[in-house]
Amino acid sequence: MHAHDLDDVVDILDAIVADTIATANPRGYFAAMYRQVALEVAAASSPAIATTAPG
Repeated sequence: MHAHDLDDVVDILDAIVADTIATANPRGYFAAMYRQVALEVAAASSPAIATTAPG
């Protein structure tokens, strides 16, 4: 997995979070937190990117 931009990072983290939820793996907490931070960075840097975040 290689991320080329912030959207790629969020997509990768979405997959990690989904997998850790499915397997009840507590390591997903870090990925979930990191995902939220990435979305906050996106929101601060570009309002257009922030609209891609799930509700």
